[in-house]
Amino acid sequence: MKRNVGRSRLFNWAVVLLVAGAWALGCDMPLEKPGAPKLASSQQSLTASWAATASMGLKRVRHTATRLQDGRVLVAGGHSDYVAHATCELYDPVTGSWTPTGALSEGRDGHTATRLQDGRVLVVGGGGQQTFLASAELYDPATGTWSFTAPMSVARYKPTATLLPDGRVLVVGGTRYWPRDSFASAELYDPATGTWSSTAPISVPRAGHAAELLPNGKVLVMGGHGYDAQRNSQLYSSAELYDPATGTWAPAAAMSQTRAAFTATWLPGVSKVLVAGGGASLASAELYDPSLDTWTPTAPMAGGRDEHTATLLGNGHLLVVGGRTLTAEAYDPASGTWSPAGSQVTVTYHRYWHQTTLLPNGQVLVTGGLDSDYEHASAELFSVQHEPWVRVGQMASSRRYHFEVLLEDGKVLVGGGYLNNRPVASAELYDPVTATWSSAGRMNVARVAMVATRLRDGRVLVMGGDSGGLAEIYEPATNSWTLIPPMSTPRTWPSSTLLPDGRVLVAGGSASGALASAEIYEPRLNTWVRAAPMQTARYIHTATLLQNGSVLVTGGEGGRGMLTSTELYDPVSNTWTSVGSMREGRYFHTATLLRDGRVLVTGGSWYTGMASAELYSPATRTWSSAAPMSDARTWHAAVLLPNGQVLVSGGRNSSVLNLTRAELYTPATDTWSSTSSMLVPRTSHTLTLLQNGRVLAVGGETNSASETSSCEVYLGP
Repeated sequence: MKRNVGRSRLFNWAVVLLVAGAWALGCDMPLEKPGAPKLASSQQSLTASWAATASMGLKRVRHTATRLQDGRVLVAGGHSDYVAHATCELYDPVTGSWTPTGALSEGRDGHTATRLQDGRVLVVGGGGQQTFLASAELYDPATGTWSFTAPMSVARYKPTATLLPDGRVLVVGGTRYWPRDSFASAELYDPATGTWSSTAPISVPRAGHAAELLPNGKVLVMGGHGYDAQRNSQLYSSAELYDPATGTWAPAAAMSQTRAAFTATWLPGVSKVLVAGGGASLASAELYDPSLDTWTPTAPMAGGRDEHTATLLGNGHLLVVGGRTLTAEAYDPASGTWSPAGSQVTVTYHRYWHQTTLLPNGQVLVTGGLDSDYEHASAELFSVQHEPWVRVGQMASSRRYHFEVLLEDGKVLVGGGYLNNRPVASAELYDPVTATWSSAGRMNVARVAMVATRLRDGRVLVMGGDSGGLAEIYEPATNSWTLIPPMSTPRTWPSSTLLPDGRVLVAGGSASGALASAEIYEPRLNTWVRAAPMQTARYIHTATLLQNGSVLVTGGEGGRGMLTSTELYDPVSNTWTSVGSMREGRYFHTATLLRDGRVLVTGGSWYTGMASAELYSPATRTWSSAAPMSDARTWHAAVLLPNGQVLVSGGRNSSVLNLTRAELYTPATDTWSSTSSMLVPRTSHTLTLLQNGRVLAVGGETNSASETSSCEVYLGP
């Protein structure tokens, strides 16, 4: 990108006028479409607040901010003071602090950043210090380093990048300004091969456009601007749909007016795309319905905005921030109205070219951007009060003692379990984007008391239960089930653990009594091999993969009651070693690996439940008491949250048949704190941490002593 020494302090002033508003070049763009209804915005404020947090190490505009799988936020690139930055930094929501991480190989701004299904971050394109970039780089959160991957076919500034359901990334359009040019071309990045392939181009060259993934897997691309043969800018209202299955584009209904530098967001609550602002600081907004291929107006924002950001909150509202204004406002899909959401506190005039990122705790992190003529390093947090638990769509079948597995694409596979005290074979898929369920076919056998493990290649291995030693695999690509060779021994209530080398360890279980035997599934050979037996026969125990690659087995039923014994499996030597005893015998308990490598064990027993908890330290191979829970629990569920806390929910005890109450364990202080109760009492349910940081609670038994099909999502404390 050619940069003249004598230009204005902010070289991108001219750029943004080209990207976000062709009005500067004499393009005719009405603020409202003639005849469109005028809808008033709601003036009722949200219960929300703004607070400053630690500033970034550098001032940045046109950077990217990407939430990693562990909840931290990666900020990459951007520019300030005439310099395109290569430096990157990480924000930790738990400590509220920034730390430097590996730098990009070259400075860039106006690029895209996409978190891939394996957790890495793909950065492509943008503008460097003296040129536009076709290069692409990958960030590995495990090492904090960047590496080059294959470059795109063309250098692109401000394209769109969309993660497709199959894991590929669709990059569309973009621009360059010397000479003036925009692109209609599109290309696909395949993380499995690290290569790019061309796909069909869009109908017109676009920059300053938006792209949104729809639940049906297609991508809606809309608006933006391009250049005619005379290099004059023109704005678009047109939209088109990309089908990854065929690699082709089809026309979609056009928006009511031309827009560039606007936001487009999928709203799962109403199954529509909300487009807001853009152009010459438009206030108007409209909704796209994919099922009808239509746009309808909705209430306009209180003020015009362009170069703003939009973030979907945990309560289903959409937060819009900045865009040449201090203020923020929120859109309620249920009422179709906007309400004020307060004013930012770390800038004095306005903010644009910034970034907003939803954190695991439900707050929104705002970073960088312009305040009048000055770039900013400041960051702040937006908080809104919300109900921690929210109902989501019901399963087709009620179930308890089922399995629940998070798939690579972010969907959740649920299957088997009891219905009316009989095992079922049905399976279902939950889509967090649309909050809906769909069929995942039927297993070959009905199962309960089985185990399920996601393999490294994304398939799911299901084995054991009252079906004997039968095992089968679910293939997400085809949504189908296939029987594989059975285990050597039938097992009910065993444990299964994905080992670091990709094999699966299945240990213990019951078959006319507790079993000590163990076996290993080898996915590459599709075979089972015997493993060394445990020192103690057990079932309804837990198995936890530790950070050093060994497997910790705790408690269970050994034939004469609850076990206190624990042992460690070493996959390298194929040996079991006793690691002492817990202070209390437990089964139907939970075991959760903490961030620091310790294991938290909670509750257990048959009907009475236990409030006690204890901690295993791999460093010393010893057990110690932890603070007790506020409720005695058994048949409950537990999950590690992105902020390092452990969420425990439901279960039963001798006083309460089925609990709604939930609580949080904080390892740093060894304390429990209450959080809002679930909406439905649940025992023998499942909890799964979703890729968006929320927790899905599925099924279980209610106080009516029957299974439930209800599901809910925990948004955070």
